Amino acid sequence: MLIKLLKYEFRAAFRELIPLYIALLGIAVLLRPFYLYNLSGSLTGITALVYAALIVAVMVMSCLTIIQRFSKTMLGAEGYLMHTLPVSATVHIFSKLITAMVIVGAGFLVGTVSMVMSFGFLLLSFFQSARWILMIYAAACIGHLFSRGRAVISVLTYVVMSAVLGEAQVFVNELLYTAMGGAPATFLPGFDSTWVFGQSLLPQLLTTLLISIALFCVVRYILENRLNLE
Repeated sequence: MLIKLLKYEFRAAFRELIPLYIALLGIAVLLRPFYLYNLSGSLTGITALVYAALIVAVMVMSCLTIIQRFSKTMLGAEGYLMHTLPVSATVHIFSKLITAMVIVGAGFLVGTVSMVMSFGFLLLSFFQSARWILMIYAAACIGHLFSRGRAVISVLTYVVMSAVLGEAQVFVNELLYTAMGGAPATFLPGFDSTWVFGQSLLPQLLTTLLISIALFCVVRYILENRLNLE
């Protein structure tokens, strides 16, 4: 059943994103000769501006699609149909999360975001993306518990949740750094050695994973026990 849900989610989610991907890649192809032959002029400027605008459009549309696919199908009018399917809330959450992560990955790929980093740091980026998506889902679910002002409450919940969880992660990271015998640090200080990189990366991976699991449990609990579609 998860596969069927994913097929449905992919079709709905990428219906508007694929044209943006094609447009972005097309503009990138047009822009390449200008930089390859060091050309300048208004046409180069306009093409570069369109390229930058499309990158922003892909990022914005990706965020909106992730939010809308969860809100409409789980908490909105489509929820009446989705929640009658013979699947658990866990399967629904996984279908949304997997789709959202594919959207994030596709955005990185199509946008040709070049980052000089190791595989491990890339893994951390994907974990952080999952945490961010689940935080949006949790905020939407909490806001939906109220009969009025759901959108405002969801936004405020997300802001508060971001601040609290951010501070909590910094605190836990420092504890883990110290426990591992390294110096407490909030951010990755650099990549001067593999040992320093591993000392900095592992605590962040662990805390990000733990927060993601906690947020997943919150979303699942609300969908299974406190859902109100009225």
